Amino acid sequence: MSPSTTVQERMRRVLGKTSHWTEMRFHKKSSHILGVLKGEVSEMSSKHYEGVGLRCLVSGTWGFASTGDTSEDGLLRALKKAEDMAQELASRKKNKIDIAKTKTSPKGISF
Repeated sequence: MSPSTTVQERMRRVLGKTSHWTEMRFHKKSSHILGVLKGEVSEMSSKHYEGVGLRCLVSGTWGFASTGDTSEDGLLRALKKAEDMAQELASRKKNKIDIAKTKTSPKGISF
């Protein structure tokens, strides 16, 4: 099982725990640098970044969060942060967002 499949499974479990329109996007980037100057290695580095961005619609208002912690607990904390943000802003927003209900699930994952 690849690491991204594991992240995808965790994302699906977390999405199953919310009743709000919620989207999660997984991002992963790796870079490797090797610098050679006059036949000698002058620089060598490797960087790896990965994380999940979330947005959810609560009470007609979008809430956003992101996390580099792709554990189920980390994803749940980010989801709660996005939901709390949306709920807090909903009391101040005059024009609410209304997404028409469709036959498809209002939850999504993107890789």
